[in-house]
Amino acid sequence: MPAQQLHVTLCFIGESNQLETIGRALSQIEAMPVTLALQGSGRWSGVLWAGLRRNVALDDLHRRVTQAVVCCGLEPDRRPFHPHVTLGRFRAQRPPQRLNTWLQTHRSLRSAPVTVDEFCLYASELTPAGARYTVLQRYPLSAKGEA
Repeated sequence: MPAQQLHVTLCFIGESNQLETIGRALSQIEAMPVTLALQGSGRWSGVLWAGLRRNVALDDLHRRVTQAVVCCGLEPDRRPFHPHVTLGRFRAQRPPQRLNTWLQTHRSLRSAPVTVDEFCLYASELTPAGARYTVLQRYPLSAKGEA
């Protein structure tokens, strides 16, 4: 994945004609900046990912974003929250050998912590070259947010 497309999905919304309402709800969120650190890697069907170390601030932000989306009348994502960054996609039936080699080498992937001081509402567009993500709105995280 190109670096500018890397992101962490806090809450998958899917198609919606309520972007303005969702945007207003997200703008009301007050939360602390979040420290993210890579921890581990793996693959799901067709997806190569890097995991993120769980922490209270990340779980809190996920919960607040999900609550805001639900308050807009949308169904919450029923899948458990597994914070990760999608690094690439591949054909699920036949992952290349180099992917298995990469996974064996990077299974214990770690990074230094990075503090994130905003979250974004993204639009995703599926193209023949893969998904393309566009930031629709940015929302600041500040020390005055309650943890």
